Amino acid sequence: MKITQIKNNQWSVLSDSGKTYKVILQSLLDKTGSLFFKWTCTCPSRNHPCKHVIAVDNEYPPYDEEAAERVEF
Repeated sequence: MKITQIKNNQWSVLSDSGKTYKVILQSLLDKTGSLFFKWTCTCPSRNHPCKHVIAVDNEYPPYDEEAAERVEF
């Protein structure tokens, strides 16, 4: 897979199949004010997280170590 950062928190992932998908990392606050991250991908996979999200997360992990413990896929 080839990963290209489009802009802050958005990546283009060229899959081994030749199709390109968009992976987005959202920073969100829950009701208690705690920060967490939510990954989304435009691929049709029913697996969460999909292999595209896992590839981007391995290459560009969230930088906030405390919040990274609360990552939601």
